[in-house]
Amino acid sequence: RNMGIEPEYIADGAVVSNSLVTSGAKIYGTVINSIIGASVVVEKGAIVKDSVIFADSKIESLAKVNYSIIDEQVVISEGATVGEEKADGVEIAVVGRGSVIEKDEVVPAGANVEKEDK
Repeated sequence: RNMGIEPEYIADGAVVSNSLVTSGAKIYGTVINSIIGASVVVEKGAIVKDSVIFADSKIESLAKVNYSIIDEQVVISEGATVGEEKADGVEIAVVGRGSVIEKDEVVPAGANVEKEDK
């Protein structure tokens, strides 16, 4: 545990299943089969599944992150979708450090988004 970061918080009504949530993370939405880094926020209505979200990232309300790696300091904006459900032949989506995925934007499976691409 990092003594400089507050403990994780899982809100009433949030769903966390088969996942690791680290110090400082705040979970208001749904997290399934995923790893959530320090100080990550998953807002109410957001879904993170089969993914790794690195520190200081934010998954806004109604956003969906499936089978993806989200680097540090990334914002997945309201209603955006990153990746696809994990299945045979589906490739993992990667979003690079400091990137912002805009409201209702779709990042397809297998995509590799870097900050300069935005």
